Amino acid sequence: MTTIAATDLELEVAQALIEDGERFGRAQAQSAALSFSRREVGQPVQLSTARSLGEWLENEEILCPPRSVVPSLVVQGRVTLLSGREKIGKSTLVAGAVASVSAGKPVFGEATAWPLRVLWYALDEHATDTVRRFEKLGADSSQVFINDQPRTVDQLLAALKCDISAIPGVELVVVDTLSRVFAASGVDPNSSREVEPAISRLVDYFHRRDVACILLYHTGKGGREYRGSTAIGATVDDILTLRRRGQTEEDDFDDEISDDGRRLLAQDGRNLRGRLHLVCKNGLYGLYDHQEPARERILEALRHHGSAASRSALCKLAGGRKKDALRTIEELIADGSIRLSGRTLFLALERDLGDGSDVRGDQLVSAAPEPDVNARWMLGSGGFPQGGTDSEPNREPRAMLSQPSGSQSDLPHPRETGTVSREAATVRVLI
Repeated sequence: MTTIAATDLELEVAQALIEDGERFGRAQAQSAALSFSRREVGQPVQLSTARSLGEWLENEEILCPPRSVVPSLVVQGRVTLLSGREKIGKSTLVAGAVASVSAGKPVFGEATAWPLRVLWYALDEHATDTVRRFEKLGADSSQVFINDQPRTVDQLLAALKCDISAIPGVELVVVDTLSRVFAASGVDPNSSREVEPAISRLVDYFHRRDVACILLYHTGKGGREYRGSTAIGATVDDILTLRRRGQTEEDDFDDEISDDGRRLLAQDGRNLRGRLHLVCKNGLYGLYDHQEPARERILEALRHHGSAASRSALCKLAGGRKKDALRTIEELIADGSIRLSGRTLFLALERDLGDGSDVRGDQLVSAAPEPDVNARWMLGSGGFPQGGTDSEPNREPRAMLSQPSGSQSDLPHPRETGTVSREAATVRVLI
């Protein structure tokens, strides 16, 4: 309810309410005017701000879902919380997208309707670093505005009101980072009593102005969810988490694992839901599917890991959309690039010798075959055609199991070590 103090200008106010049909509806405004005429001067009057469904539906635009401002990151007039471990690439991801939309270029393969005007609050890094980042990314210098002054929640709100009024056409605000705002304001992110009023003031402002906002934030050490009270996520519209990609469907932020540059963007919100596999090249994030064709990703996964226990396991190793990966795996099996042993998948040039027999070609031979000078045996998953006289692409050993003892190879012959058992390690050979 809104309380309006009574004045001698009640007739003028009532008339204004009647004319303000866009907000209250004519019938409601007339009712409000009648309440003015019946009250005593000096007494407060409360006007209901509720509107019937029919009045809401008079505005046909309400039925249209909010349009995408930055594809996969934020939609019109809504607030996105993007969290991630420190230095994982949050600013790089958003800055690259902002640079693209400022020039009207696609983001993650999706076109933007027009060049976007963006207001960026650089609170977590030196402003000159932000400037150089945008210059390197080719952002439109007339569309991106940078402010590094505000620190507390009050200062940020004051700056927003001033900047958005002074810069017409701003459709997106980026706050880098919300963690720094909480720290400067003395707000404990783990206390819902402290954090909820602070973040609610920011979210309410963006909703009222119908301006999209991305709040960069931090996760805990595990890198899987935003840090602090659940009130933070409950107040915003969309929750995004930037994670390091592991070898399983879930992310893996083990500090012992090397970083291959791949990222998983988990989307959990009202408007954005799903999982995006990303990779960064030249400071710009893109969809892993688009930069690395599925066929190459799958073959590279097998070259790197040697084998995959199943089709699903290979999809996880290769990354990308599972449906596309499964289709590509079937195509690779059909054309002979991948072979099956039960459910296990290998490259076509690999076979498992754990059945107690040596393998040459597609035929089983005795455990101690005579040397075959035309056969080439190698470690690893590289391959070249069987036989022939062409030079080899590398200096891998040309003889392993088929070479008699006492040769130049340091590897023992099976005659010296006994028959290879089923429990023996997989040895990859040319077929």
